[in-house]
Formats: sequence, structure tokens, C-alpha cells
Amino acid sequence: MTAPVTLRMTAKDFASLAACRPSPTALRVLRDGQISRRLLMLMDVAAAARNRAPEFWESRGAAAWDLCVQARRADVGAFEDVLLHPHVGVWLGRCMRALDGPRPAVRAATDLARLGGLAAATALRAGLRPHL
Repeated sequence: MTAPVTLRMTAKDFASLAACRPSPTALRVLRDGQISRRLLMLMDVAAAARNRAPEFWESRGAAAWDLCVQARRADVGAFEDVLLHPHVGVWLGRCMRALDGPRPAVRAATDLARLGGLAAATALRAGLRPHL
């Protein structure tokens, strides 16, 4: 993982956003913020699945997580491109909600199964040849 970075936007960059003419720097800060948020959500889903849906984690989750880690190491940009897809954010939110309630292993089963698909997509985009 990379070292933590504080995301800051200058008043000039913020004004460019408000004027609907965002500067490249402002767009970079927004993108980096989304990446940070999605990474935190993905790590939270993995930790919750490990603790609250151990059967899933042992059968498929751990391998999918490891493949995500390998993909990020192989090509951070490709990994981030997949992570930034709008459907991934929605899926992560669904997983977090399902894992937070009663009977998480049952409620989250369908959504957690998609972790393997995310892992495969990130690996393929990173140039890896995962065994599917």
C-alpha cells in the first residue's frame, strides 16, 4: 500500500469546479478521494466478510481478496479504473449494509459472490491471467 496522503483543494481549484470548468488538479483531488473511499469500503467489506460470513470467506472470499491485492500490485491504474466503475460503488454499499444486519452470511451471500467477479476484472485489466 502507498503512504497516506492528505487530499487538499485550493480555493482556485474549488472555484473552477463551481464555475463548471474544473482544473486538472481539482479533478485529480476528486478522483483520488473517490479511490480512497472505495478502497476503504472494499477493505471494510473484506474484513466484515472474514468475521461475519466465515464460510464464504474460507471457500471463495480469501482467494478473491488475494487476487485483488495481486492486481493492485501489478497495475495500480488498472485496478483503480475498475474500482471507480459506478456499479462497484453501489455493490460495495450493498455489501456493507447486508453485512451489518442480522444473519449477514445469508443476507450478503449474493452480493459477496460478486467479489470473485471484481477480482477477476481487476486481474484481467492489470494483465494477470487468473485461474477462473
